[in-house]
Amino acid sequence: MSDWNSIDLKVVAQKHVDGQWHFSGIRAVLGPMTKDQPTRHDLPSVPGLLVFHERWGVERLAEVIDSVSKGELVVGGKSVHITWWNGQQWSPIVNVDQGFWERGNCRSEFGVDYASFLVRIWTQSPTDPEQLRLTEGALRSGEPPWDGQADLKEGFLGAPKHRSWHAGIATMEIIAPLGIRLGQISETNGKRLSVSVEALERVDLTKAALGVIATLSNGETRRELHKLSSNVGHKFPIDMPPTTSKTKLILSYRGIEVDRSELSPITNLRLAIMQQLGIDLEMMQSSIVQSQGHEFEQWCAILFHLLGFSPALYGGTKRSVPDIVAFPGSESWFLVMECTEAEPDVANKLTKLSTRTKLAREGAGTMNAYPVLITSMARKMINQTDLEKASKERISILTANDLADLVQMTREIPDSGRVLDYLNGRIPATSLSGGYV
Repeated sequence: MSDWNSIDLKVVAQKHVDGQWHFSGIRAVLGPMTKDQPTRHDLPSVPGLLVFHERWGVERLAEVIDSVSKGELVVGGKSVHITWWNGQQWSPIVNVDQGFWERGNCRSEFGVDYASFLVRIWTQSPTDPEQLRLTEGALRSGEPPWDGQADLKEGFLGAPKHRSWHAGIATMEIIAPLGIRLGQISETNGKRLSVSVEALERVDLTKAALGVIATLSNGETRRELHKLSSNVGHKFPIDMPPTTSKTKLILSYRGIEVDRSELSPITNLRLAIMQQLGIDLEMMQSSIVQSQGHEFEQWCAILFHLLGFSPALYGGTKRSVPDIVAFPGSESWFLVMECTEAEPDVANKLTKLSTRTKLAREGAGTMNAYPVLITSMARKMINQTDLEKASKERISILTANDLADLVQMTREIPDSGRVLDYLNGRIPATSLSGGYV
């Protein structure tokens, strides 16, 4: 429990014909921030709908967990029933999913970029079409406006888009992240790895270790264990035998695997050709970070080409169009991208990107368009108002570390679905320590 200080509790409930509040969505995320950190104040006030955001001390975790078996949680002075309708009456929920989720799944499913312990329930909830119509209208015409309950579930609770549109589904999630993960990984001439580890403030670094398993070209295996201390947040070198063909990095915390990465022989034909032409991954990564203007846009287009996309580079045409539009091989979606190496007016870029994505989507028939802002800045350099705007507009923001992740991803056979999952995980969301990330 020492890793967490508070519980970020978000509740959406509806009043049914029995006059009681029944949960529609509940999310409780443990984090290091203090319970007096500010909560959201842009939530709707609509008849028949209860929306609360509170921050509790971590000592109340048992109260949150016990609410599942008790079938009731008291929040904001209101009793919210955690039950399901069996066709005749409201009954306790007995099917509870408990387990440990690895980092990638947590990021794509919950927007939490750490491996986490999870308690989750999922049940059907009866809907009254007329009441639903009135509630949706009240949300869209309220101050501030919300685009229906789907927007509330996605933008407030953090539910993925594919679940937020189901009005008849109620979910509750209790998420306990282990707040440590691998950061940027780079390779120098195949002989030295540069690895960084990122951790939240309450993580006990003496309980973390990095395992390195290297497979040599002759089939031999080398194994090393590196203890962590002050290296968190900073790069530290790992010397590798020159004949290394594959390397596994396994980050553990309190004896539990929390993150991993694998550097394998290049299987991406596009990358193999580029390297044969004299541009290796280290050169490409440094070029992306150091380039400016149209050159930055060109390197970003090359990156997505290596990731399996067909990018059209419009930047520099002096037209009011996106910098890049990128199509995957055979999917019913595409990416609309704006690039800015270190521009202070990020807000203007986000507005342009949102408008241009909507225009592109209108001309694409049934295809969906996903907006992406690419910057070589560090994420911490982007102000909170811009991150909040991107969160509401569902815009992915790729920063320096994210670009490094994608560069490493080019080593493998291109997988546009995996890239999209990564991009969706980079849509800003409220962080475990308060604010947006």
